[in-house]
Amino acid sequence: MFDPRELLASLAPSAPTLEPGIKSARRSLLLASEVAVAIAGLEPYGAHLVAWTKYAGGSDSEAALVRELLLEASRWPESMAPAKCQQLRQILAAALDEWLHPPRCRCCRGRGMRHKKDGNALIEMVCDACAGQGTRRMSRSARASKAGVPWTTWANDGGRREAVYNAALDALDRWDRDLLRHVWRRWRAREEPREEAAHAASA
Repeated sequence: MFDPRELLASLAPSAPTLEPGIKSARRSLLLASEVAVAIAGLEPYGAHLVAWTKYAGGSDSEAALVRELLLEASRWPESMAPAKCQQLRQILAAALDEWLHPPRCRCCRGRGMRHKKDGNALIEMVCDACAGQGTRRMSRSARASKAGVPWTTWANDGGRREAVYNAALDALDRWDRDLLRHVWRRWRAREEPREEAAHAASA
């Protein structure tokens, strides 16, 4: 399985061939040139912004991603809309921040794995609290605080603000999946002719 950053970086013209199962040195952020190559032809625009924000660390693109979430929110049910437009922006920005920097799982301390003792043996298993992700979702009260909304307002609005927050997280997850599917298809389209040529040469 590939690390998403390795997969994006592998599409750069000078990148070495990426081989499954071989670990390379992971970089936390990608170069702008690598991202630009990887996302050529990518739709929707939200997926573009996810590439720049999540994988290239573009601070300017965070504001653009909030604006894209505002456009996305215009298509959500009217019943989800908070009373004030400015508050909607704050909620979306808070959701984006949680998505980019999720809190560590308390049970596994961010490792995604836990140890269980079985007699004298120590067995490593996937953390059931976070399903191996190493992260957790914030509490409702923490989300209200991050969005700058009084807890009493958040707790007594019939779930509207929480629904907006979760819809924003879902949109970001969907754009991230769109991005990685696009990159995976481009990588396979590049590698399949190479594999066929190598197979023909060895036959």
